[in-house]
Formats: sequence, structure tokens, C-alpha cells
Amino acid sequence: MSVEEGNAVYDSRDNCNAIIETATNTLIVGCKTTVIPNGVTGIGPYAFSCCRSLTSVTIPSSIKSIGEGVFAGCSGLKLVTIPGSVKKIEARAFSGCSGLSSVTIPDSVTAIGNSAFTNCTSLTSLTILGCVTSIGDGAFHSCRGLTSVTIGKNVTSVGNWVFADCNNLTFISVEAGNKVYDSRDNCNAIIETATNTLVFGCKTTIFPGSVTSIGDQAFYYCSDLKSVTIPSSVKSIGRGVFTGCYGLTSISVEEGNTVYDSRDNCNAIIETATNTLVAGCKKTTIPNSVTSIGVSAFSHCLSLKSITIPSSVTKIGAGAFSKCTGLASVTIPDGVTEIGATAFYECYNLKTVKIPDSVTSIGWCAFYYCRLRDVYCYAADVPTIEEDAFYHPATLYVPARSVDAYREIENLRNLRAIRPIK
Repeated sequence: MSVEEGNAVYDSRDNCNAIIETATNTLIVGCKTTVIPNGVTGIGPYAFSCCRSLTSVTIPSSIKSIGEGVFAGCSGLKLVTIPGSVKKIEARAFSGCSGLSSVTIPDSVTAIGNSAFTNCTSLTSLTILGCVTSIGDGAFHSCRGLTSVTIGKNVTSVGNWVFADCNNLTFISVEAGNKVYDSRDNCNAIIETATNTLVFGCKTTIFPGSVTSIGDQAFYYCSDLKSVTIPSSVKSIGRGVFTGCYGLTSISVEEGNTVYDSRDNCNAIIETATNTLVAGCKKTTIPNSVTSIGVSAFSHCLSLKSITIPSSVTKIGAGAFSKCTGLASVTIPDGVTEIGATAFYECYNLKTVKIPDSVTSIGWCAFYYCRLRDVYCYAADVPTIEEDAFYHPATLYVPARSVDAYREIENLRNLRAIRPIK
């Protein structure tokens, strides 16, 4: 790779086998034989993206930052040297570098961007010390070989699902002296000290009795998590706390908890005052006293095959069963009035659904990407049906006297047919 002499904008100085923007000293396109010249100060977005035959790279000390997606998809990259001049590792910089088995983050780096090391499946341990203050959303998402993580004392911001789908992770520690986070009592979790909120855990997490809150998606795609006991101290549980924990078979709440319970050995977490099921698993049996299924309560529970919703339930919350791709059978009882947005989104195996007469609203994308063949809606009065509630071209069966009214609904025009129930 070379640039012809005389080009006023680009060059390939020092036979570097790359294209460099002369005025900014930014390498914008490289290849497997590129040698980054010592004078280049920046590497442009996706400069080496998907160069699968790149196996190693030395970044010179003149570089100040590693740009967005620079080495994304370089699956053959096994060794990279990051110099002490680099201050930030941008979003997706090493995303998909599945051959990268180790990385040393120099003391100069202060920020690790969103998804910076996502799908680096060969990484086994990680120590983030030095001057790093922020770790972006999903920075180490799907690093499935990762077993050990140590967070430095200067880290003050940890993004959402930062270690999600790291199903081999068994050790999490926060360095002593961190003023924002801790891992008290060898709990194998990251806890926000001031609020006593567990913000990220793993399959070996032990909930300390001092934890009062569990953050949104704290165990996101912790697929090897088998059993959870929520201590009596917990008063707040975020949305989708066990999203994607499809190996989870046992959920219980410690006696004495004044906010939550797991009545009738249901293998679920129920908000006592509202009778709302806030988190379930593939072994959940929904008690007859539950009146609402909460937001994302079973979301991404891939191994859930069937579910019976009792007659006490009046509301199915947004995303309650979204992406339960194994779900083939669901019983929605008469009494349910609301099916929330994305409630059954991407439940691929759901072929038939029966919607009772009591339903008055079906939310946006409620059954989007379900491969439904037949939908039976017994509501004589047409419910409020939001956009893309039924995406796949199913046949909708409705009460005979209401056929014309259903055919007038714009949001049902993509269905195969609307016919009377026989």
C-alpha cells in the first residue's frame, strides 16, 4: 500500500504500508504489513477494521489516542503494545479481537470507551489500575474467557453491562481506596459505596447483608448463574436484573425482607405491596396472588419453554417475555387488560396466541418478530393496538360481529387475513 509522491493530502512515509493524512499526521488506512511511523499522532476510525490476518501491532509513543473501531474485527490480533502516551481507548477500538489473549493498559489511559474490548474471547484476566476513571457501556461485553477482574482505585464511572455475557467470570475485586466503588466482604461484585447498590455481579457473587439495592441489569447475561438468594436488606431491585440468565433455576428472597418475597416457593421475586413479579426464571411458577408481571421480568430467558399466567394477573409489562426464544406456549387468562410494548418481542417459537376478551390495549411491537401463524383475539370491542404489535403475517381470528372493525385498524394491515372465529 503506497501513496504516489506529490499527493498534497496523503502520504505513506517511511514505506509504512499505510495511508496517512499529512496535515493531521493521522493514519487512516492500514494493513497486515503496516509499520506505524513514529510521528503519527492519531489512528483514524476503523483504520485496521476487519484485517483478520493482522497478528501483532506496535503503536509508537507519538500516538495520543486509539480511535473508534481501529482494530475492530481483527480476529487474528494476538499482541498489541499500547504506549504510555495514549490517554483514551475509544469505543469499539478492539471489538471482536478474539485472538487477543492479554492487554496491558498503561497508566496514561484515563478512559475506556463503550464496547472497547467486546468479544475479546481469549482474554482471561484483566487489571484496570493506573489513571483510568471511566469504563464505558459494555466495554468487556462477551469476553467469555475472562475469569478475573480487578478495578482500580481511580475508577469513578462503570457503564451498564460492562462485563455482560462473561460467563466464566468468577473473581471481581475493587482496589482498596476507591471512593466510589467497593467489593466488600469478598463478594465478587462491584458495589456503589454511597448507595449500597450492587451494580454488577457474576455467577459466584455473594450478596453482602449491607446491600440495599440491586441495579438495572446487574447480572445481564450471566448465563451460568444457577441460584440466587436476595438478602432481607434489599429494598430496591432494578429492571431486567437477571436478563439473559437462562441457566438460573432457583430464586428466593430471605425471610424478613419488607419489600420483596418469593411466596409459594415460586422461584421468582415479587414486590409484596403491589403483587408484581419483578424477576423470574425458567423454573418460575407464577402464584395466583400476582396481579402484574413487571418490566423485563423474564426477558432473554432463552430456556423458558412454556408459562401459565394465572387469572389474578391483569397486566403484562413491557418486555416481560421479550426474546424468550424458546417459548412455545403461553396462557394469557381472561382478566388481563394490558399487554405492554415488546411484551413477547422475538419469541420465535410462539406459533399461536389467544388474547382474551378482557384485553383493552396491545403495545408497540408486543408480538413483533414472533413467527405467529394464528392469533385469536376474543375482544369484541377492538383494543387499542399500537404500531407493529403483530409484525409477522399471521391470520387474526376475531368475533364475527367485529371483523369489519378490526379490518379498519391501520396497524393490522400487515396481517395475512382477518377472519371470524368459528
